[in-house]
Amino acid sequence: MGELLEVNHALLDLLLDSRISAGDLPRGSRADGQSYNLNADTVAAGIAAAVRAEKLIYLSDVPGILENGELLSELTAAELREKIRSGAVKGGMAVKSESILRALSGGIKAVHVLDGRTPHSIIAELFTDKGVGTFAPRSRGWRARESAWHPCAE
Repeated sequence: MGELLEVNHALLDLLLDSRISAGDLPRGSRADGQSYNLNADTVAAGIAAAVRAEKLIYLSDVPGILENGELLSELTAAELREKIRSGAVKGGMAVKSESILRALSGGIKAVHVLDGRTPHSIIAELFTDKGVGTFAPRSRGWRARESAWHPCAE
């Protein structure tokens, strides 16, 4: 498994212009042409930071980040970092959590982790006060679970 060092903006623009999902292509290459598989969550975080997205939403096969089987509804980058360090978040979710930290340190204001198997989970997360997954803002000062788009805003 390779490590994401940078996002090739020219290639990303080409893929987006061609309507090919860059998230479907978690591949990397070295200068010598050697190709590597990359973790899709890590690639998503890198792409989100590269395009200066405000939010990143991960759809998973679990309700969100879990600790001892319980959903962590909201935690900051510092809190998430501590959960990883202490081993409270482990396995595949630790890898996803590392990519969340990468996204937040790359300028993303907030990351959501949702159960993609649940119908309308994105709507329920973004347009309700409590949400349905894990919300990870860069800091507590960011407006929790509010969309940047407000249908009644003038």
